[in-house]
Amino acid sequence: MSKRNILKITLPKNNFPVSNELKNKELRKRLIELNDPLILVIGWAGGIDKYVSKYSDIWEEKNCITARYCVSAADGFSSKDTGTLAAANIVEELQERLGVEKRPVLIHSFSNGGGSIYRRLVQNDNYKELKIIGSIIDSAPGKRRLLGGINAVNSTLIAMNAPLLYRYAKVAVFILRSVLKAIWQTFWGKVDHVYKGLIHIPVRWPEGYIYSEKDDVIYADDVREFIDNRKRKAGGSFDIETLQLKDSDHVQHLRKYPILYKEFCFNFFDKAFTIYNQNAKL
Repeated sequence: MSKRNILKITLPKNNFPVSNELKNKELRKRLIELNDPLILVIGWAGGIDKYVSKYSDIWEEKNCITARYCVSAADGFSSKDTGTLAAANIVEELQERLGVEKRPVLIHSFSNGGGSIYRRLVQNDNYKELKIIGSIIDSAPGKRRLLGGINAVNSTLIAMNAPLLYRYAKVAVFILRSVLKAIWQTFWGKVDHVYKGLIHIPVRWPEGYIYSEKDDVIYADDVREFIDNRKRKAGGSFDIETLQLKDSDHVQHLRKYPILYKEFCFNFFDKAFTIYNQNAKL
C-alpha cells in the first residue's frame, strides 16, 4: 500500500449512521461484506477536496460509497509514469481499505486532469482489479490546444489563490513547454496526451459525457468528435450517453444545473447497475 492514504472515503449516512469515516476494523469488515456500489471520483487538476467533495454529496443520495482522488496541479499535466503510479496506488488503496474484488465501481472523472488518471486506470490493466460498471466524464476530454491549456492553468491557479506574478510565471512556463512539445512532435515523434490516449481504448462499459458550449478550457467540438468516435467504436454494444449544456463553465455544470446534472448521473448509474446485475446472472 502507498505510505499515506491518497483517497478520501465517504460513507452514506443512511447505511452508516454511526460513523462517516473508516475508523476501525469492524467498520472496514462490514464494508467489505456489504459490497455496496462504489463511486470513484477523480477530480480536476488543482481541484481541492472542499469542491470535489460536493460530488460525494450527490452520490450519497443514491446510498453509494464514494472514494475521492484529488489531482494536484502537477499531476494534471504529469508524465506517463506519474499518472501510471497514481492509478496503481488508487487501486491498491481501494483493495486494502474497501475490498473491491466484488464491489461494482462507477468512475466519475473531471476535465483532462482527471481524465489522465482515468486513462491510466483503464489502459494499464488496473481496471481488471475493479468491477467497473460505467464511467461519467465531466468537462472532457479535449485536444491539446494552447488557449484552452492557458485557461486551464490560469483557472487552477486562481482557485489556489496564487499571486498574480506567480500565475504569469506559470502560464509563461506552460506556453514554453507547449511550444517545445509541438516542436518535438513535429520532428521526433509522438507526444503523450489524454485525448489521443482515451480515444483508442476499447469500449468496455457504458460511458456518459457532460459538457458545455460555453467551456473555454475543453471545447465542445472536441468532446462531440470524441463521443462520435466512441459510438462508432462501441457499435451498439454499450450505451454512450451525453448531457450537452449551453452556458455552464468548465467543471461548473453541477453548480449551474444541479437538478439536471443529478438526474443524468442517477439515470446513468441505474442503467449501468442494471446491466451489471444482468451480466452477473449469466
